Amino acid sequence: MTDLSKLSEEQKQTVSALATISA
Repeated sequence: MTDLSKLSEEQKQTVSALATISA
């Protein structure tokens, strides 16, 4: 598990996109 930072960043972007669509 060396892509923890990348995964976290990707997940954050996904959540941001979802929030923007939901908003």
